[in-house]
Amino acid sequence: MQLAWTFPVRRVMRRLLRQYFPKKTLLAHFSQDDLDIVALELNERPRKTLKNRTPTKVMSEGAAVMG
Repeated sequence: MQLAWTFPVRRVMRRLLRQYFPKKTLLAHFSQDDLDIVALELNERPRKTLKNRTPTKVMSEGAAVMG
């Protein structure tokens, strides 16, 4: 079952992935290290919902407050 709110999220993710992997690209041609690098780059992108901070930055700020 597809939830209506997930459509924009998936659309944005596909657009971001297309920057690295054009349509019809076989991921089997890439090593796990290559895919890990792309994942890291995508996860380190600033997020508007996080006031243009990266998830890592927000997590480290939260850990500093708690620690």
